[in-house]
Amino acid sequence: MKRTYDIAGFGEGLSGLLACALLAARGFSCLWIDTAPEQETQEQDLTIPALITSVAWERSLKQSILQVDTHLGEALDKSTKKVQCIIPGRRTNLSPGDYGMNQTMLKKHVETYLKLIDSAKTNPSALYRRIVFRPRVGNPCLDTVMKGLSRSFNPGFPGYLRMLSSFQGLYVLDRIRFKSMLLDFISGTRGDHTRAQKPDIVVSNGEAVGLRLEDIIIKARYYFTEEKKHPDKNNNTGFLLHGQRVFETRVIPAPMGDILFISPPEGLESPIVAIASISNESTTLSYVTKVDCGVKASGLVLRERIRSASEMVLSRLRDVIPFMDDFTIKGYTLDPSDSGDIRPYHAVSKNPAQPPLFNKKRFFLSADNAFLCDRQKYEWLDIEGEILWGIHSANAVLNAMHRSDMIM
Repeated sequence: MKRTYDIAGFGEGLSGLLACALLAARGFSCLWIDTAPEQETQEQDLTIPALITSVAWERSLKQSILQVDTHLGEALDKSTKKVQCIIPGRRTNLSPGDYGMNQTMLKKHVETYLKLIDSAKTNPSALYRRIVFRPRVGNPCLDTVMKGLSRSFNPGFPGYLRMLSSFQGLYVLDRIRFKSMLLDFISGTRGDHTRAQKPDIVVSNGEAVGLRLEDIIIKARYYFTEEKKHPDKNNNTGFLLHGQRVFETRVIPAPMGDILFISPPEGLESPIVAIASISNESTTLSYVTKVDCGVKASGLVLRERIRSASEMVLSRLRDVIPFMDDFTIKGYTLDPSDSGDIRPYHAVSKNPAQPPLFNKKRFFLSADNAFLCDRQKYEWLDIEGEILWGIHSANAVLNAMHRSDMIM
């Protein structure tokens, strides 16, 4: 590992890592420091649900991402999936015709979504201008899907458009494989990647001048970080809860789908999104939901909220899969906390922050030449937003350098 790079960044998400890889493809030397707990990446069967609408990938995101490596698309499972919504008393296979959505109107909304995300690659205001309008979704199934596909408690109009676009099909991203391929690409160019718990950006007179990694200072022209210098303590009031259960396939109800949007458990307000990998002998169910803490929680209060939320989720899954406990082989829940606080990558805001009217650059920068790559910037769109913000972050660096070869 060198002591000087063009770009240096750290985090456990995809935004900053993808931004580094995109810039490495432009010839920049990049260092990425992975801060995810090592035991999580060592779990070979770990699958965090990451759903990408097929239309967003095929007609927008793919064109940008494959500039890094044409093999990155192999991290996507594009096979046809049966998508179901499960609410009390109903288990419904999703299709636009079932909800009075004709193809002409659906196509119009999909085109609006594609224009929106294409613009957001270089201009965040294109997306932020549209979040003011919050559509009313009267159908409980559509509402469950819309909220499940958003990382925010309030999906807004962008989340509404993404939900409608999901009728065109959903791909499943193997997040760990995708991340590994990006890291390998960076190392195979002029860059490096390593692992550390918590690097710090060294700031002098408002400008980032280095990245402290234990007793080493790494110098770079530009930096990426998930850590906000002044986090909004009143806004980050929730967390993502991921879990997985493996059980014998014979306990699975016959009509169960591959991708499930399950109405919220009692005591929680957000749906559960689950992906079922079914084989003859066993089935792996990977799931995620959003948990509202109500107030800024830490320490023992946070631990208790994680424990109680886990029990609520399992209780709801037992409604969907009766006798699940009797046929469970193994299961676990990911810990979204670190040192008594919610890890930045797993934090969820009640109401997503917007760029202020004045001093907007501090919304995007932790310090001069240090770009924020937290998942919450485009969180209405979940994993698509995370990828999209990575593309934007790479473009922000190119723009700072007065380059014209933007990533589109």
